[in-house]
Amino acid sequence: MKKGLLMVLIIISVIISIPLAAAKDKTETKMNLNTETSEDGIYLTWDNVGDYYQIYKFDEMIWEGTSTQYNDNNVESNKRYKYSVLAYENNNLIESVKLSVKSLDFKTEDYFIEKVNKGIKDILADVNIQSTSDQTSVHLKWSKFASNFKEYELYRDGILITTTNKNEFIDHNVSPNTEYRYNVIAHIKLNKNEIEKIKKEKEKQNIKLTKEQENNLYDSYDLGLYVTTANHNHALSSKKKVGISAEEEPESYLFQYTTFIPDIKYVPIPWQLEVTTLGEGEYLNGNNRGFNRSSSSFKTRTSLEIDYSLFRPNPEVEVGETIMYDKDYNIIYRKTIDPKYWYVDVDVKTNTSTSKSVQLGHDIGLAYLEWITPDISYLYDVSTTSTGQWSVYGRHDKTPAHEFYVYHVNRFGSGSWKTIFQHGFDGDFSHLDDLGFQQWHFDISS
Repeated sequence: MKKGLLMVLIIISVIISIPLAAAKDKTETKMNLNTETSEDGIYLTWDNVGDYYQIYKFDEMIWEGTSTQYNDNNVESNKRYKYSVLAYENNNLIESVKLSVKSLDFKTEDYFIEKVNKGIKDILADVNIQSTSDQTSVHLKWSKFASNFKEYELYRDGILITTTNKNEFIDHNVSPNTEYRYNVIAHIKLNKNEIEKIKKEKEKQNIKLTKEQENNLYDSYDLGLYVTTANHNHALSSKKKVGISAEEEPESYLFQYTTFIPDIKYVPIPWQLEVTTLGEGEYLNGNNRGFNRSSSSFKTRTSLEIDYSLFRPNPEVEVGETIMYDKDYNIIYRKTIDPKYWYVDVDVKTNTSTSKSVQLGHDIGLAYLEWITPDISYLYDVSTTSTGQWSVYGRHDKTPAHEFYVYHVNRFGSGSWKTIFQHGFDGDFSHLDDLGFQQWHFDISS
């Protein structure tokens, strides 16, 4: 989309609590955890399956006892929280339920309101996902995205494992005490009015969409969650975590977001460049690679550090060179866009000793013909905690390929990379629009 048209994400104000149907499967957990969100907090209830229970929020135990209900009123507005409810019998763990749920948005925030394109459909703002896991299975349940879609795609660690029109799935192919990344993805076709607007815009550029291209105009939604299965042996613990000990270090995170043109070296130029002195150009340079976090070939890259010992959220921005070729693949133009035309904006939303959250907006184009060629645009909110949890929520313009990773160093000094998402690109630039349609929306948490 063009510069100046970067649309800032404002999370929809009210989270709808949608009942999730119980699975009729013999591995259905006995605890049957239910949640309700309100201005009073997040209310948890469950069936009585043991003689003692513990509740963890992120990795800190916040309650233990014999009751089968708990209200967490220590929550912030419109923030995703992760809970674990552990059921014990005779001091042995018999069931573990893990839950990811978003709190109600009970604050009215109007910053950036003048930039919002109200046509953006923020479906994920109303969607919750929860996982129930034991040693041999993971049960995922999510609230329905929307009515006008065919099916969900369910991925585990980046590999498609099933498609379904239901809003739940039980994965039996898991091992104890193992972490998995699940992504529930839905593609929802644009409505007729939106398609007509895109067609009219393309006509102004002398581009006529084919029927196949029209059928590929859709928004995509990615709801992701990391899940760790239960351990074989887990004795009842009465230890509550309180703060960070002298031997521990503050948490730190590095969020690396990269865009690139995959699997091709020469990209046909779809725009009407013949109206310029560079009209002999036929191709632009692709990055000719697949997903690769450490690759040095890319269009743009931002690296945002969130450090709990020294909080200075100033992202490093890198932009790759743009090369234009003639029909015989001879280079006729090469340049990197001037940094003064890079639009990368960072806004701190939360900065406390236990929670830090930042919003990052990105809009960077080519080194020439910026009034014709679309920019690479994305926007995300990242929330972190001092106990090692993170979540990202945002959207991007689906072009080109987008890959997002996080490097987390925990309080013991141990660090590791994790994939947030890897969204590919079909290679067809001709159906791109600057109207705010055809977005990838994502909501992914650790």
